[in-house]
Amino acid sequence: MMMKLSKQLSIFIKPLVPTPQTHRHYKLGLIDEIAFFWNVNVVLFFPPISYQNRKFVVGLEKSLEKTLTRLYPLAGRYIDETQIVECNDEGVEFIHAKVNIKLQEIIGSEMDPKLVDEFISFNSRAAHKLTGPLLSIQVTKFECGGVAVGVSATHKIVDASTLCTFLNVWAAINREENEFEFSGACFNSSTLLPARGLRPINIPTISGDL
Repeated sequence: MMMKLSKQLSIFIKPLVPTPQTHRHYKLGLIDEIAFFWNVNVVLFFPPISYQNRKFVVGLEKSLEKTLTRLYPLAGRYIDETQIVECNDEGVEFIHAKVNIKLQEIIGSEMDPKLVDEFISFNSRAAHKLTGPLLSIQVTKFECGGVAVGVSATHKIVDASTLCTFLNVWAAINREENEFEFSGACFNSSTLLPARGLRPINIPTISGDL
């Protein structure tokens, strides 16, 4: 069967508590300002038993609101002229989708790895600039009741370590864990390596399969 994925709804999730005016501008560090406008992606698959509770997706949305209160730069927008993130609480994109296959068909031994891109909203590179949300989440329901949660964020402010921190905090809040270690230190690159007003070096795109 040919896989057919359809997006049903797209909304924006904002921090539960507005970001204070004193934290409205997040300045990029040296590594961030020279980073390309690529994306850091991950897809998490959950078996049908995880989705039996109808409040599963609603719970993800509510816990995401609380997570963004702690990791507020993710809900902002990048300003290319000044190379800062304006933490204006415009929110992250949250997409509801469904697909006409079962979970077993996508994670089996004969799976086509390219199909995984369908479960990610930001699955392509932006050429020269970034507009819109910095983080996008796509929740896709399979025919069997399983779920894929695709998370994609711009590499301008998120690397693999930051993405793992986000997922761990989100998961802990979603499990309603009141006590977990989180220092908020994943957005401190400008204090470690101050920006120098540099820009990414344009590298010619390589076409064809390697």
